[in-house]
Amino acid sequence: MTSLLYRIVICVILFFILGLRVVYRSLSQDAGNIHGILLYSSIKSSGIASASPTEVISTIKNRSAYDEFIAAYYTKDRVLSERKRDTIQQRYPPHFHPNSNISSANSQYALPHFAELAYNDYDYPNITYPIPFSRLYSDERSHYENFSLPVPYLPSFVRTGVIQEDSFDGCDYLVVTGCSSNHLVVTINMMLSVVLTNRDASFVLVDFGLKDSDYAYLASELRFIHSIHNALNSSADVYYRRFAFSNFPEWWDISDKKIRGGYSWKVAAIYDLLLETKRIVVWSDGGNILPRNMGTELQHAYDFGAFSPASGDTIQKWVHGSSQSFLHHNKMVRRIMRGKGMCNGAFIAFDYNNENVMNNVVFPFVQCAYTRKCISPLKTSRKNHRQDQAILSVLMHSAKVEKSCIGGHDTDVLIHNDCKGVSCGLLREFVVTSINQKYRVSIPL
Repeated sequence: MTSLLYRIVICVILFFILGLRVVYRSLSQDAGNIHGILLYSSIKSSGIASASPTEVISTIKNRSAYDEFIAAYYTKDRVLSERKRDTIQQRYPPHFHPNSNISSANSQYALPHFAELAYNDYDYPNITYPIPFSRLYSDERSHYENFSLPVPYLPSFVRTGVIQEDSFDGCDYLVVTGCSSNHLVVTINMMLSVVLTNRDASFVLVDFGLKDSDYAYLASELRFIHSIHNALNSSADVYYRRFAFSNFPEWWDISDKKIRGGYSWKVAAIYDLLLETKRIVVWSDGGNILPRNMGTELQHAYDFGAFSPASGDTIQKWVHGSSQSFLHHNKMVRRIMRGKGMCNGAFIAFDYNNENVMNNVVFPFVQCAYTRKCISPLKTSRKNHRQDQAILSVLMHSAKVEKSCIGGHDTDVLIHNDCKGVSCGLLREFVVTSINQKYRVSIPL
């Protein structure tokens, strides 16, 4: 009798477990997964106010759930309110006069006599330099392959070389992003979102290692973005440049999973564009999605010279002691505030015309990025150090840049939405739908 009861109990438990699996699979087919359904339902019931729509879409994995979400999201009132939003007033139109006081010679935190030799005398002695370090640091053309030449495998409207003044006819800031092959799809979505945030915003794509097989897809997507620009009568330009890793020391290698080259290639790309444009340069990681309006982020950059949202945890946890020692010993910071929060390296805006930020943040940041002993010391990795983000955090707090890297002054930019599969396509469609709604056009999906 006891054995029979035991078997009955076991059978009931097994049937219960099987029932749960059936329910789970059914729910997953409706909205991607349990988390997606809960998030989707809570947002729908609260008037789409409790989370970003792109966060919802990243959890939805089929067409019917996506269509239902879009129908709930795009109410008449929402469309009208989004169309009323104005972009921030242009401050740096074509041919304006930039701040003439900006120079590393005016920075008390820049390393003296930096990059005057064929090697970096502030760095480890066993580093090999494919070209003289003095040239590498000062000659932007050495950073990119065939810098000013047309790219035969991309459309003719894609510009190369130095950013031209006419690229700022309707927008006085520039967005830069970059990727290697594994992040191309999400980077395309980010570039589409640049059009959403400002139809006249020019952007630069830095190729950090695309494969030959990627260029047909990239060319097709750039043609699509160009068609949107044309439909919107946009003044925006699209620029492309391919990073010349072969001219840099081996430690810059992006494929090194331990340090990813210290993300120094990102810092170098940002700095090159600051020197070229002498305006606001916005770095946005591939995988980010820019909002319909970036006024808050840009206003912070205009007012305080820079903006980066918080990323969680502290300088004490994520800035390795060797980097802290280098910065302190070489007098590159006013003070290291170990209890302060970390900045987010995925989204950074710098204003070239702000003396405090250029002198106290950008110049030492770039010099550190070219120096492994500073940005990626030996015995550091992503497990105990945050490379570019680490140095940025120390310098931003040392320079007392307001509204950045602290909670309560966050951003509407969706950071690191590294979607996969169907959700990437749905997210792309959502961005295009948002462009149609904001600008009253009918771009084919």
